[in-house]
Amino acid sequence: MYDSLKKVNRNSIKQEIYDQVKRSLFNNELPLDQFITEVELSNLLEVSRTPVREAINELVLEQLMIFKPRKGYKVNTFTNHEIDQIFLLRESLEIACVPFIVKVINAEHLKDLKIIIENQTKAAQSDDYYTFMLLDKNFHTYLMKIIQFELFLKSYNVQHDLSILIGTQG
Repeated sequence: MYDSLKKVNRNSIKQEIYDQVKRSLFNNELPLDQFITEVELSNLLEVSRTPVREAINELVLEQLMIFKPRKGYKVNTFTNHEIDQIFLLRESLEIACVPFIVKVINAEHLKDLKIIIENQTKAAQSDDYYTFMLLDKNFHTYLMKIIQFELFLKSYNVQHDLSILIGTQG
């Protein structure tokens, strides 16, 4: 009788806000030295403050933004020591996966990876840094899915996003 009705995803507005703000972060569109408030963001995006708060707090948990009471939210910046740690973590994750990948990778996997690399090359040639980094994430995600390293993938996703943010600030 009600077959066409489906459960409404309550997180869709929050997710859209999260995606937009994250894209803005990665495209270096938000000033590094300025705070933005929930009110400013909700007015800018024409949505209520609650999904804005939820989305931005997720970015704070991922260390992509910081929160200061009575000031608002700001793009996170990193010390050289923190940058070294993030890239060491990335390198460690990648190296740890190699022995597992070589055991299971096949021609179809290599074909898929080659397509990702070709698209990355196109993005690099057109100076599309954001797409380049998303494709880099796709490349590594695909490798970890081949070897079914879901726990590694969660850690990798967080550190990769930090790498992107550092790259845009560079």
